[in-house]
Amino acid sequence: MAIPIADENPTHKNHKSYITIGLIAINVVVYLFFQGGIFAEVDPIITIGFGLIPSVLWGNNYIDETIFSIAADLTLISYMFLHGGLMHMVSNMLILWVFGDNIELALGRAQYLLFYILGGVAAALLQAIMLMDSELTLEGASGA
Repeated sequence: MAIPIADENPTHKNHKSYITIGLIAINVVVYLFFQGGIFAEVDPIITIGFGLIPSVLWGNNYIDETIFSIAADLTLISYMFLHGGLMHMVSNMLILWVFGDNIELALGRAQYLLFYILGGVAAALLQAIMLMDSELTLEGASGA
């Protein structure tokens, strides 16, 4: 298995990948400060409250009232910033770092951010449609 650490696609010398760097920063901050960080296990309460659970999204299930959670529709976005562990987060961010700058340069910042969010929402909806009654939590930026 090859792990990319860079690409050979030329990028504009004056281009700063602010959106890519910002997305990586948000993912890392969420992991470190809200999910337990490097030395602790991921907090399942955060995952349940902010991850996408298909059966909750479709109204077939609910989250216990004692767990702080956001509206099920909002989990279509929030799940993208959660990760199941350190390697999950690092591998997603590595791919975003390698390829994100090229896509950001090609699309422009606003369109790239929209593409990222809509790609993640589309991936979540597809997963939720295929597994409508699932109580498993979807998390991670792989679909984005």
